[in-house]
Amino acid sequence: MAKKLLSLAIIAILLFPSIKGNIDDEINHVAIKEKQKHEIIKNISSTQEIDQRQEKQDGYVRIYQQYCYAQSFKPSMCGLDGIDLLIARHGIALNGIFRIFSKLFGSFFLGNLEVGIYKNLEDVKEGKPLCNKTISAGEISRSPTWIHIDLSKNLKWNRTYYIVVWQDGGSDRQYYKWYYGTGNPYDRGSSYDGNSLIWNWSENASRDFCFKTYAHKTGDEADGIVERWAVLIGELVIIQTIL
Repeated sequence: MAKKLLSLAIIAILLFPSIKGNIDDEINHVAIKEKQKHEIIKNISSTQEIDQRQEKQDGYVRIYQQYCYAQSFKPSMCGLDGIDLLIARHGIALNGIFRIFSKLFGSFFLGNLEVGIYKNLEDVKEGKPLCNKTISAGEISRSPTWIHIDLSKNLKWNRTYYIVVWQDGGSDRQYYKWYYGTGNPYDRGSSYDGNSLIWNWSENASRDFCFKTYAHKTGDEADGIVERWAVLIGELVIIQTIL
């Protein structure tokens, strides 16, 4: 199938010179992008400290076209260093300059996987991530693999954030798999199903996607001690309550 598609693409280039011009431009663009390597590590245990995690694996969703997904979490350490996602690909991954064909014939090949951290799901429509990375199909295995993505951002302690994942193309035969665990295995967040055609998000509290967050303490974390001040009978009294 892939050979037939490649043959059709070559014939189209020969018959329509304007397509060749666009492809030449795209080749130059891809060559530049190849030099800008993303700091993504696969199959390597991170030396960073894990903050939040959900590793139970019972099934997966298919990520393609308008079908996007999210997992919320609450950090206990404010300095986000990166995340891990349990991901696999299903379909044809094009590498190097051949990735131009995924743009010309998007539904026949896998597109890039887009990953971002958002403060609100409404910010996804507006294109306002706190931090994000693009992962090419060739960087993802066909079998379930923990993909480490370096994302650096200072977050607020115990506030809800969202890991959002989608594909810039694909089809029902060219998709990514994001694995999840059922039975609400992560009690500090939920999973969400999204549709980018109508920008609708629906919570699915019965499952959580497989993820890990890596972080460090910044000093902005709560220490469990709250100081309350009160004036009693003309004297300043410090009341200290241990939470």
